[in-house]
Amino acid sequence: MSLFLLSICYYLIEKWQKLATIILLMNKIYLFLLFLLYLISPPLLFAEDHYTSREWLNLLYYEQSGSGYKSLAEEDGFFITKQGKTNPKDEYEASLKLVLAQDLTFKTKFPLRYKYIVKQHNLQYAPAVQVPANINKVLIAYPNRYMNNPASMFGHLFLVLETNKGILDSDILHYIADTAADRSIGYMIKGLSGQYKGWFLREPYYKKIKGYNYVEDRDIIYYDLKLSKEQTENLQLHYIELQNSFFYYYFLDKNCAFFIGKLLNIVLDSDIATKRSYIIPSQIINDLFDVNLLENERLRVANTKVFNRLFTGLNDEQKRGLITLFHEKKESIQADPDVLKAFIIISEYMISNHSDLADNIRSNRITAYKKLKDLETSNIRQTDVKKESVNRIQSESIGLSRVFNNYYEISFNPIYFSEYDHFNILEVISVKGLGTKINLYPNGHPLYQLDLVDLNNIIQSNDVLNSFSWKIKSSIFYKDSILTNQEVYYGFSWNVMNRGLLYSLVGLNYTNFDDISEINLDSLKLLPTIQIGLNHNLTDNLKIIVSYENKFQKDYITTGFIYKYNNLLNKLILINNKDHSTVKLSFEYLL
Repeated sequence: MSLFLLSICYYLIEKWQKLATIILLMNKIYLFLLFLLYLISPPLLFAEDHYTSREWLNLLYYEQSGSGYKSLAEEDGFFITKQGKTNPKDEYEASLKLVLAQDLTFKTKFPLRYKYIVKQHNLQYAPAVQVPANINKVLIAYPNRYMNNPASMFGHLFLVLETNKGILDSDILHYIADTAADRSIGYMIKGLSGQYKGWFLREPYYKKIKGYNYVEDRDIIYYDLKLSKEQTENLQLHYIELQNSFFYYYFLDKNCAFFIGKLLNIVLDSDIATKRSYIIPSQIINDLFDVNLLENERLRVANTKVFNRLFTGLNDEQKRGLITLFHEKKESIQADPDVLKAFIIISEYMISNHSDLADNIRSNRITAYKKLKDLETSNIRQTDVKKESVNRIQSESIGLSRVFNNYYEISFNPIYFSEYDHFNILEVISVKGLGTKINLYPNGHPLYQLDLVDLNNIIQSNDVLNSFSWKIKSSIFYKDSILTNQEVYYGFSWNVMNRGLLYSLVGLNYTNFDDISEINLDSLKLLPTIQIGLNHNLTDNLKIIVSYENKFQKDYITTGFIYKYNNLLNKLILINNKDHSTVKLSFEYLL
């Protein structure tokens, strides 16, 4: 029996040795064939290593869709295969074949894809296009909120390709959607449903900045981007590729901020976040700040703000003299330098917004410059304000309040551009969205509040800039039942000695809830409202507010102090009406 088992074992060992010899021979043949294939077309063997890479997916704007991918680019001309929009593998392999053939059309149309593939496979780099070599640096610019257009209430983003001749000789790169034909409701519907087409556009800096400075007149924050020369070159190469496509614009998450973020991801070493339920320009700035890619922050203050400060400092005779410069051509000007500076600062804005005055303004501006030159006056135009360090943009807040003898209030604002980000400015320009509050009572159910939007645009009006002020707020409450308060105000405000702002507003409330006294009304009502108030700067970080308000058919008088310490707002508010008084102490941290 043992001899039989030994025979079987010997037989199996012999067969296994033969099988191992065959397997070894097959492996040698496979490696030899693999070597031959490499000699014939080496890069194709390793294409699979690259078509799912971060760089390739970014280059073609692929995003995961279910178990596969789908590009955000819409034109067929952006791809070289019919299924390129959803198949990064086929698109990569087809592109690789064209690179191996040094296809001139491909190299011209897609110069960064060509460069990327060449680099991945150690091929000869023979570019067909050249980009300008005089770009010194790339800036990212953040024009802040513009309240007269829903598309711009959260600001905008664009890149500046600054040349060695200076910023005025530079180009900008940005993503824009054509929404000019629609306003308010039409814009919101189309913007939320992706019915607008958007494009990347490269245009002269002076042309675009004229619109921001002289038509919309926004504050603009500039930052230098820490990009290498190769990254700057790649940015320009990719813009050539973008001429072959458009991208649908969505108000919440596929907007200018999103696409500037996607564009930067193509040249950065790691991605900044673009996958959010909503995305706004400040988030992209803060993401770049978090990875230390920003330096040299500076601010260009809106010309209207500079003018308002100068105009308020003039006496009545000087103001009358300045106003005549808009309406009458002068052969000679006898005005003093302060008047002429104020006139020049606001002149282009007035030309852009009051075309009927353009001839007078242009003629008098030439005369004003000559006069200031004769007087050897310097610093006629404003200059950018350089910050000591780069700072995050505050766009959120959390808060805790105590209403004495009543309740605690907890608040969170995921979208909040505060009027207090530059505390000592006079205008009250703020944007809140989706703010939530919970009032916790010692006895009874809590009150839940959702502020869908809370917009304030309290800006100065004077004899030159006859600007309107307004406020809009839409709130929903829940305490045993659903309640609402919808309000809109409209009016004027005036500068008080460059230290405060006096405002007078009238409006309407559609409501069944008094959100000051926090009591239910007996039914939904449309009620008239009046508000008169003063915001006054006591110091650079301390304000006093006083207001009278007829609201919910009651009279309210409010007095309060607001003190800012770093990013913390401290408020002490006293509200009086004929029935009771309320004292509220609150702390709000700006994030």
